[in-house]
Amino acid sequence: MSQYANRVYEALESRNYKQALKLCEKNEKTPLFAALKCLSLQRLQRRAEADAACDALLAKRVCADEASLAPLTNALDALGRHGDATDAWAAAFAREPSEAAARET
Repeated sequence: MSQYANRVYEALESRNYKQALKLCEKNEKTPLFAALKCLSLQRLQRRAEADAACDALLAKRVCADEASLAPLTNALDALGRHGDATDAWAAAFAREPSEAAARET
């Protein structure tokens, strides 16, 4: 994981959600930072924005690895969108079944 991503995770862990959001907005074109932005918005209790960010990320179907799916799933679950979280993991597995199978062994 990049040092920049570590800074975002540190901000989230220290409950400095505004700083995490600012860091994510600088790099939100990558799936990881877009997912972390969703989580930051949810933690800031900006539900409408978090829902919109999650919808945009899900529509792009770019989250295919665990690093980006984990924060997206956390945000979706906190927003009560459990079905969308499950669908995101299923879509990622459908795109990359060999990667998921490699982790099981």
